[in-house]
Amino acid sequence: LAQALGDAGIEAPLWALTRRAVTVTDQDGEPDPAQTAVWGLGRVIGLEHPTRWGGSIDLPGPDEELAAPLT
Repeated sequence: LAQALGDAGIEAPLWALTRRAVTVTDQDGEPDPAQTAVWGLGRVIGLEHPTRWGGSIDLPGPDEELAAPLT
């Protein structure tokens, strides 16, 4: 995906927005495996295409109001 954006001449960085991909405390519950895979993919893109990678943002849960400005 990062390479395709570059091939298309798109210079904007690629960001990943996930929900519950990682946990910080024991009260956070179990991480979502599908979201964790996206988080891992972001790490790989960051290593392979560091100039195209913006970063990952992980939201704490299904809060649509919190996610709205980011999507």
